[in-house]
Amino acid sequence: MFGGFENLFGGFGGGHPMMRPRSRPMGPKTFKLYEVLGVDKDVTGGQLTKAFRKRSIKGEYRHPDKGGDPSKFSELKTAYEKLRRKDSRAEYDKYGDACLAEDFVGTPKRKLRQAKTKTFPLPVTLEQLYNGDTRKIAVTRRVLLNSRTGEVCPGDGQDLWSTCETCGGQGRVLRRLQPQPGYVIQTQVACPTCEGAGSSVADGWRMGEKKEVLEIFIEEGMKNNNKIRFREKGNMAPGFLPGDIVVVLKTKKHSVFQRKNVDLLMRKTLSLHEALCGFEFKYATHLFV
Repeated sequence: MFGGFENLFGGFGGGHPMMRPRSRPMGPKTFKLYEVLGVDKDVTGGQLTKAFRKRSIKGEYRHPDKGGDPSKFSELKTAYEKLRRKDSRAEYDKYGDACLAEDFVGTPKRKLRQAKTKTFPLPVTLEQLYNGDTRKIAVTRRVLLNSRTGEVCPGDGQDLWSTCETCGGQGRVLRRLQPQPGYVIQTQVACPTCEGAGSSVADGWRMGEKKEVLEIFIEEGMKNNNKIRFREKGNMAPGFLPGDIVVVLKTKKHSVFQRKNVDLLMRKTLSLHEALCGFEFKYATHLFV
């Protein structure tokens, strides 16, 4: 039995406040989240992930498994989660640190259901789980596209569709037929206005498919079947919030080792003499460093 996984796999105004009106905090704009990650405001998504990984390894914001302060690492993770999503990053770029306050009121959104989550399995090696790694996968998603430029709409697209007034968003209407006097047939048919969609897209926009590359950050010590969620990076649909994409880690079979909780196990055939008298042997584990 081989140890070595223990540290990584062991875990990772006046008046009553209720009566005060909620309002947008006022004051000069500051952008501390970018400072926490050590990046500029024009940073790309890939650069943001690399910055998060770098700071989680060393420095004052490093992971607790690396000897860091849990509260500092929590600040780093919160900053990354806020900035990696297009809609929340756009809101942050607009209002700055003010939008982090508990009483912040941003742009009102309609309460919508979320589109279906898409799941992708990702084969990984035992070494990648131990050391951490960055992988990329290509996904094709249904999104709202600018008819002229082909660019994906920013945010969740809620402002680019409207509910069909004919069917009230149901996509179907009742049709009454009277084949003969005194006999009425009532059936449901696709709405003639929206053609069954239940909504319509704003001028200059259309539904289409877009291929995108997602960067998967595998943290040190992750396990088989661990899930990495990309919120609202899945399919868009009129009347729904964008769905999530979930990447599920699937450990490949190792040629020598098996993992059991925090331990590495290895099978070895012994001779009778070795079993009775004892022996020692060496096996290079340079990949697990």
